[in-house]
Amino acid sequence: MSVKPKLNLWLAASIAAAYSTLASGQESVAAETDSQNLSGVLDMEEIVVTAQRREERLVDVPISITALSAEDLISSGINSTADLERVTPGLELTFNGGFLQPAIRGVSSQGSSAGDSSNVAFYLDGVYMPSQPGQLMDLPDASQVQVLKGPQGTLYGQNATGGAIIIDTFAPSLDEQFGRFSASYGNYNDASLNGYFATPVSDSVAISIAASSQDRDGLRDDLVYGGEDKGLRSTVLRGKLLWAPTDDISLLFSAFQSERKDSSPYSGVAYDNRSIGYLAAAALPAGYPVPTPDEFETATSRPVDTDFKTRGASLRANFQLPMGTLSSTTSYTDATIDMDVDVDYTFFHLADVTVDLDQDFVVQELNFVSDLDGNWQFTSGLFYLDGREEYLPNTFSVAFNPLPAPAFSEADALMTPVQYTYGYIDKTIYAAYLELSYDLGERVKLVAGGRYSNEEQDVYSNWPDPRSSEIVASPFNTASFNQFTPRFTITYALNDTSNIYASYGEGFKSGFLNVAAADEHPVDPEQLSSFEVGYKGKVTKGLDVSTALFYYDYTDLQVARYEAPNYVTDNAAKASISGLEFNATWKPLKALSLAAGFTYLDATYDEFPGATANEWRPQQGGNVLVDFDASGYDLIRSPEFTGFINANYQRETNIGSFNLYTSAYYNDGYNLELSGAIAQDSYTLWDAELAFTPAKLPNLRLSLWGRNLSDEAVLQSLLETPFASGVSYGPPRTFGLRIDYNL
Repeated sequence: MSVKPKLNLWLAASIAAAYSTLASGQESVAAETDSQNLSGVLDMEEIVVTAQRREERLVDVPISITALSAEDLISSGINSTADLERVTPGLELTFNGGFLQPAIRGVSSQGSSAGDSSNVAFYLDGVYMPSQPGQLMDLPDASQVQVLKGPQGTLYGQNATGGAIIIDTFAPSLDEQFGRFSASYGNYNDASLNGYFATPVSDSVAISIAASSQDRDGLRDDLVYGGEDKGLRSTVLRGKLLWAPTDDISLLFSAFQSERKDSSPYSGVAYDNRSIGYLAAAALPAGYPVPTPDEFETATSRPVDTDFKTRGASLRANFQLPMGTLSSTTSYTDATIDMDVDVDYTFFHLADVTVDLDQDFVVQELNFVSDLDGNWQFTSGLFYLDGREEYLPNTFSVAFNPLPAPAFSEADALMTPVQYTYGYIDKTIYAAYLELSYDLGERVKLVAGGRYSNEEQDVYSNWPDPRSSEIVASPFNTASFNQFTPRFTITYALNDTSNIYASYGEGFKSGFLNVAAADEHPVDPEQLSSFEVGYKGKVTKGLDVSTALFYYDYTDLQVARYEAPNYVTDNAAKASISGLEFNATWKPLKALSLAAGFTYLDATYDEFPGATANEWRPQQGGNVLVDFDASGYDLIRSPEFTGFINANYQRETNIGSFNLYTSAYYNDGYNLELSGAIAQDSYTLWDAELAFTPAKLPNLRLSLWGRNLSDEAVLQSLLETPFASGVSYGPPRTFGLRIDYNL
């Protein structure tokens, strides 16, 4: 079953307008090498990115990239990484339960077991973030976000099959003092404060600090206990110390901690009432109220919640040498995940899961970027990771004499643990990479690179007794995965501000051992080969365009199934992905800047005869795993078409500057699981912001903002269990006021 709704009239008119406006250039949304510079200040050739580990003009990089500045993030209401899809078509950001799982061009993870990794690599201030929960982060002090499309297996490693998201936050400077303070209040009592401040303290030392706090009421009415779900409670604190004893040496020490509590991933409903809780409700006395919540209501038998804590520290040392720059990055990251889940998603006390997962990672990376005279340049590096992911444990509990809530004020009163998952997985990763570039004359540039990776894993668990706390070696105790991933590109400069390119690259997502199913064979790595051709450049003054055609050959996809309280992962067969991307920015007037783009995607399983999916069978008591042939089915989280249009208009007056930003994002729908039985229909999100900067207070900005003004109900999370198919929805219409002050 495939979900591919038709484009609505709005989108057709919008794309037609974009084409007539941008006449000559078809470009790529989701990622060409264009920055959606909403302020319209910078042209493509003025934007600097680090996608190839060196500072380069965006127009010169032969990779599909969306680059967003700090002002872009503010104007478009991007508060966390979960919001990035609104300005990056082709990027889907949905949740597997409480775990954010990005999909780029149809490439995404499905499981959230210990040892499983996202196949979209996250980097924060140059530090690889291997923790899936750690990829959901607030962005109070982000200076730039880069979304790299396609496999990044050479420079960014074995878990960058789909791409990479690179986040840089403001760092202290020896040359200037700067900062920003922001306060916002909106409906649902959404109160947030954030800010950052950086200052030099001597000729060689500078410091910065950033902090944010957000507290928002629940978005769903609780039909069982009254009020709303627990809502969002989030804090971030980050500090940096820069020491530059000489012009050629600098050391940057960073430390951060964040905590994000959010009930929304599990404060959901049973999709189409598919829960054994509603089957049990049929036995209740006549007239007993049976709550059946809609998209923005919930009726679970216990208050559910997620609590993600992440902390870390890093030391980045840069040494300017005669041949280039040597960088060393040493980091430690610790993440803890606590989740309380009602897996039947109803008011009956039937089945609960608690997740207690701890993750610790040490990462060391050395990188050398040459600065040579002549036509040759190179980038090389070494990578090391040592990590442990441990269940402390996960618990699966059932009620043998279920009663509907709130018959007992404490949901746990009836629950009896029937399974504990103790265990851990240790990982050790070594990698070396090298990329060479050669200017063949004034117009042609060749790039060739490769990365060799080796990963060793050890697993211990409470196999074979799920009730025991004794941890022993599993039957498949060790595994090793090795891979070489090459990349080749050729770029032809049409002129100083535009070029065409062709690239071939490979990526792999590492395999892993199933901690929760110790007797399962190791999961094989995913393999992906990518072919891409593209154009990017300045078509005429004020008009920047980029476009790309791409094709992926995708094998051994890792597919997860939920066996409470954990995921078990297997390998699928083969898939292919092809698509077209278009993105453009245009400044027709000094006061007006426009951006538009789209991604067309065809992502299907070519061969997948042994697929499994949950099928709702009330007569058998709930969801039943069934085998079927998924060959020809769409990949999950792979909408056929996504598109956006936004406009930014600024008007100067005697009393101050007025700024109006508005955007529309269209998604034509996608499957959330293999069979297509649970799918998101097409939807359009409208956002707007009206801002005023007083002439006498140029550092002050007052904004009235609105998100999802069309009040669309968009599926954000799916958790399928034998008891229910549970879903939750993203935020409804939200609006509020914000005050920003730049120092």
